[in-house]
Amino acid sequence: MKKILVFSSLALASILAGCTVPHGVNSSEDVSSSKEATSSQEVVISSEKSQSSGDLPGKSSEETTSEKSTEVITDHLKVYCETSWENIYAWNSSGTITAAWPGNPLLEYDKDWKYYEFFDYTSLNLIFNKSGKQTADLSRTEAGAYYYYQDAWYDKNPLEDKPVQSSEEESESIESEESHSGEEGSSEPGLRILHCFDWNLSAIENNLNDIKNAGFDAIQTSPLQMPKDYNSSWTGEGDNWWKIYQPLSFSVASTDWIGNPSTLKSLTAKAKNLGIKVIVDVVANHMASGNNNAEPNWNISNYEADIYNNRSQTFREYIKQTDNSTKETVWGNIGIPDLNTSNSIVQNRVCSYLKELIDDGVSGFRFDAAKHIETSNDGDYASDFWENTLQVAQGYASNKNVDLFAYGEILSRCGGNRKFSDYIDYANLDAVTDNDTGNNLRDLIHGNSSS
Repeated sequence: MKKILVFSSLALASILAGCTVPHGVNSSEDVSSSKEATSSQEVVISSEKSQSSGDLPGKSSEETTSEKSTEVITDHLKVYCETSWENIYAWNSSGTITAAWPGNPLLEYDKDWKYYEFFDYTSLNLIFNKSGKQTADLSRTEAGAYYYYQDAWYDKNPLEDKPVQSSEEESESIESEESHSGEEGSSEPGLRILHCFDWNLSAIENNLNDIKNAGFDAIQTSPLQMPKDYNSSWTGEGDNWWKIYQPLSFSVASTDWIGNPSTLKSLTAKAKNLGIKVIVDVVANHMASGNNNAEPNWNISNYEADIYNNRSQTFREYIKQTDNSTKETVWGNIGIPDLNTSNSIVQNRVCSYLKELIDDGVSGFRFDAAKHIETSNDGDYASDFWENTLQVAQGYASNKNVDLFAYGEILSRCGGNRKFSDYIDYANLDAVTDNDTGNNLRDLIHGNSSS
């Protein structure tokens, strides 16, 4: 049967009422952090057929026929974003375009989108932000209307045109979910993963007994690589989550907001005694930005000299990222310098990092932005990245009697004509995420609770 896993939000206070609020999170706030406060609830699936039925939030196809899907702008920029953001800050080489930080208030468009229009500009840099949280530095270089959704740019509304499953596919998805309910005939119970987003490792360890008693058998940490702009005086990792997703290294950071080798080994040792897997979020698609979205941060040279000194080969030239084609999906820049994951220097360093994590007691990986890393089935854009990294690490783990679980983040769709199943069949991941199902479930719960 297919593996299906659902991330449980940290907002499940009724389940984890006994847990200490982790350092860096205000106890008066909702602690269900994720990339922008768990705006995307992930469900992990193992093939394309396990995608959920039902539509994404948004207008019907009839309502959008003459609206956003046909919007054509040729002489200025218009940007849309999710309604969770409040302000937009913009600048170019001549200086600031909006008001001083945090910029100008975003305008309401509909229940799914806010927007802002720059009538005198066709190229600029921008940041969406709200009360201490912000995106990475983003940019648009051509006139048009663009949608920024779940850390990626789209040329049209990504909430439209979601494929509708056949009844056969829907039945199979339901059957798969039921097969992991613990009833007789289930080949495997499935992992119940608590996504400890932005918890430092000591806080996770201190709460392991409560996590175990709440029914979880795995936890997932934030990335442990050396982050961009680390400063020990900045104690609120929650405000710096986006920097944690812009790494400078392929090794466990010696000092970081989240943890270090010592706290990682302590966590994994206690977790092993309790029968809890420790899964680490691995960032391998990109590294930290410098002066612009395509330029690697010079501090990478302090941690990964070979990658930085050979950056003309280890990073890709800027290509606008969209989901329209395989090339733009796997070679496109998502707002951060894109690693050339076909390069042997990059592959060797990623593989070394995965082995280091295994040696430190880690028994699972979540690959951030996995859909932007090519598989060996991607035609002219294929590479042997997964064969030379994950699959080597899987053999390494097996030799050490470690039951390794690995899955990849795929937001909404794979891009071009690619399939979810490619990441199972060719990358050899155990599962991939289906955030659409999580979003639909979240919206259903919110709708029921308000009725």
